[in-house]
Amino acid sequence: MHGRLIMTVYGRTLAGIGVVLLVLARLLSPWLLGHLTSPRLAPLATLVTRIHAISGWLLVGYGLWVLVTLVAWLRLRRRPAVTGQWYLLRIPKPMTTDPHSATAAQLGQREAAMAGEIVRVLQAIVAHAPADRRIALELWYTAQGIAWSLWLSHPDLYAPVFSAMQGFVPGGDLLAQPDPVATAAPALEWTQHSLAQPAIYPLRRADAMVGDPLDALIGGLRPQQGVTAIGLSLTLGAVPDGWQRQNRALADWLALDAKEQQASASKETAVAMLAKLQSPCVTIALRTVVLAESAALATAQHQILLGALDTYTMQHDSMRQAWTHGRIHTTITPAVRDRHTVRWLAMPLPPLVPTPTLPVLSLPEVTALWHLPTGRHLTVAIWRNNRFAPPSPALMVSPIGEPPPAFAATTPLKDRIVRITGGVAADGQPVYLGFPLKSYTFHQQITASTGAGKSHAAKVQLGELLRIGAGFGVIDFKGDLVNDLLTMIPDDRLDDVIVFDPLDPDHCLGLNLLDPTYLNKDTEPDFLVELLEALVASTDSHWGDSAGMQEALRYGALTLMEGEPTPTIAHLYLLFSSSAYRATVLERVTDPDLVLFWTYQFPKLSDTQKSSMTALQRRLSQFLINRTVRITCNQTRTTIPFRQVMDQRKIVLAKLPVELIGATAGGILANVLINLVLAAAFSRLDTPEDEREPWVLVVDEFQEAMRRGDPANYQKILERLRSFGIGLVLMHQGTSQLPAEMLATTLEIVQTRLILSAFGPDAAVWQRQYPDARLTMQDWAGIPLRDEGYAAISINGFRQPICTITPLPLWPALPQGRTTRTLTTLASPPRDPLDERLRALAQFDRATRLRLLRDAPPALWEAILARMEQDRADRHAQLLAPTCPLPRAARVLALSHAKAATPRDLALAALTRLTLSIPRDTVDDEPPAKGKRGRSGAAESPSEAAPAGSPVATPAVVVNPRKVGVATVMQAEATATNLMHLLAENPDAGL
Repeated sequence: MHGRLIMTVYGRTLAGIGVVLLVLARLLSPWLLGHLTSPRLAPLATLVTRIHAISGWLLVGYGLWVLVTLVAWLRLRRRPAVTGQWYLLRIPKPMTTDPHSATAAQLGQREAAMAGEIVRVLQAIVAHAPADRRIALELWYTAQGIAWSLWLSHPDLYAPVFSAMQGFVPGGDLLAQPDPVATAAPALEWTQHSLAQPAIYPLRRADAMVGDPLDALIGGLRPQQGVTAIGLSLTLGAVPDGWQRQNRALADWLALDAKEQQASASKETAVAMLAKLQSPCVTIALRTVVLAESAALATAQHQILLGALDTYTMQHDSMRQAWTHGRIHTTITPAVRDRHTVRWLAMPLPPLVPTPTLPVLSLPEVTALWHLPTGRHLTVAIWRNNRFAPPSPALMVSPIGEPPPAFAATTPLKDRIVRITGGVAADGQPVYLGFPLKSYTFHQQITASTGAGKSHAAKVQLGELLRIGAGFGVIDFKGDLVNDLLTMIPDDRLDDVIVFDPLDPDHCLGLNLLDPTYLNKDTEPDFLVELLEALVASTDSHWGDSAGMQEALRYGALTLMEGEPTPTIAHLYLLFSSSAYRATVLERVTDPDLVLFWTYQFPKLSDTQKSSMTALQRRLSQFLINRTVRITCNQTRTTIPFRQVMDQRKIVLAKLPVELIGATAGGILANVLINLVLAAAFSRLDTPEDEREPWVLVVDEFQEAMRRGDPANYQKILERLRSFGIGLVLMHQGTSQLPAEMLATTLEIVQTRLILSAFGPDAAVWQRQYPDARLTMQDWAGIPLRDEGYAAISINGFRQPICTITPLPLWPALPQGRTTRTLTTLASPPRDPLDERLRALAQFDRATRLRLLRDAPPALWEAILARMEQDRADRHAQLLAPTCPLPRAARVLALSHAKAATPRDLALAALTRLTLSIPRDTVDDEPPAKGKRGRSGAAESPSEAAPAGSPVATPAVVVNPRKVGVATVMQAEATATNLMHLLAENPDAGL
């Protein structure tokens, strides 16, 4: 027994003694042979000769062994330092341990157990990886606080390490950061530490310490003024072969010796050694680093950190196990990070050659120096503000940086993959998250506070829609999103864009819900009337309770659709107020029910029923009073063919800056656009469902369009659009912006949701909406702005679990073309007399131009309109030419004008000519409503009737009293006679 222990403990020492004896034998054998000349000593001389020869051969073998070892060592030293990656380990605050929930001793034991398991798993990862892979557990002081971190020598370690950390701390993450060692600093000090005694003598164990084992180190990491970074690194490695066997023999030897001498201290040491041997062990390369503004500061701070390490000691009989440091370096050398340690020879080192050994620590000893932060570190640690939730594999498209998903030209548009945002997979791999285009039809909601990246997220998705060739529309209540999109349109889609900008001083588009030519010829008038009713309902939250107004609107709109060739809302308003115009319309009406209503029922209406008519006129007047809405909604034709836009994958961009046109006008125009989209969507009934091209409508700050409407109408919009292949993307800042019924409808119907921030009541809303996610209000409220968010994504109606998302960078910018300059005219000399007259007309001011166009004979007016269409086609061809000098955004706008816009002068003149063509008589009297006001705040009392025979005008040309100089114009909005007189005297009033 003793012989086995001696050989195990002292075998290498005895081998070294044997080498020394061989050298002595080799050196002394010639001298002995010189003295063994007597014949009687011949046998001894022969033995010495043989010893001399054998020792020579043995020494040659030993020399070769040493030489090979030296070559391997030199080659190892020439290997470059490992260039790994430093990762910040962040744990969500809701998962921290409450320091008051356990005694101090229990706290140390609990943290030791968890950290020991973490170290064991990480060591297993290293053991099964190639020999040059290393993992370091680190603590660093940074400007943000104490950083619990990991250093990985190779990228292939990230996935298993990230998965392992998720198993111990669900919701934590590893954030790649610049290595603090590489931080530029005027002064640096670092050193590597070793154990003062053989590693079998234990250090202080975490489970035997009172309080948090890291308290001393945290104190040593508190910086002095002028210190930029302080770090402690524990690089994990495998235990050398034979270490357990050799040190178990030493422990057994010590136990036997203590038993023989009856020494209790030695017995306790032996027991501690055996306990260490029974615990899993790892080798540790312990390094401390200090970066400061001066060498003196670095040295002083380093001494404080070394003093903190001195507290991790343990007394063993007459020996004290402690950390001792080697040479202190003042420059960054390759050894500051672990080198590759490939074993070049699978053999032990020769005797008498120093054996470099790293400290071997048991798991409780390691966790005394590093474990996860607890509640005691709330004020010093760097935390995650919320939990990390990995995405479902079904959402992952490809790793970040890989090319976009390919698709063939024959791939149906609805099946093409759209990358909507970024994320981090369960193995830590950054990935694109996305779904097929068809999933947009289940609608999407993007909510974020100002500056949290809501518009950025939309631009990323719209860039993907451009890539796959999909059509979409954007309603932007600020205008910035549309301006940015104009620069993103690729060359092959420049002609697909229509831009609606009601503030364009030279062009305007028409949006007329009553345009009978807007959809196919088989469209029933009742369908358009229902859309008009939906439009009015979207601006009146009490529309569903007003049966009288609903009936009046239906009769009036159906009558107008049959009896007016070019119906508009202005005509509808006049139908209720002018008996002469009403008679003219009825002459062309053949529906007996409509004729019966206006001939027999309308004159016999009670005062209550007439009040409903008056209230309806007030609702219609909101489409006539505002000049921007008036000129847009009362053109005879709708110039944006939404059905064609959807079927041909076109793009519509609408700028509605409410700061300039007003929130009311912006909301009305947005609702008109949405209802035109509805009309086009419903007309797709003539197309099989599988053949309907998906089309996406993005509405930024959508509450501006919906907040004044009937909630039931909003629900109908969401439900109907889905069935016709139209997907809505609704963007807003917070749930408090939405009325309660609208919020409930949105939460019920919209299935995909990107939540980029959640302040105040939003956190409670999302916690109630997604209880299965097990996210606390602190998780929702802790979303880091512009860095992360949460998403609930639906793939073709199948909802995926809540996941953490990360913003994607914008797709590569497109070349914008050359500097802006005006296009040359198509033909310098006048082409004909009409061209000469148009050029002369352009020399006048706008008011004079409008007056001349208003009074132009019908033949000349028709010729001007025909010439406009011809010039529009010529300009369109010029803009598509490769030599077009306009930059991208200006070219898109010009092409949009050439396709869908009407010159503003012509649009105003057409509106004036239409008004003047209406029969003139007095307007109908309205029932008295003294002092009463409607919900919109407009007075309901009627104006005095105009004298008989006075000209009649529609409120579509209500003037601006500041321009006309008549202070009573707005009070007399119901008196069409006065307005007609004003218009005749001042054609610029319509502006």
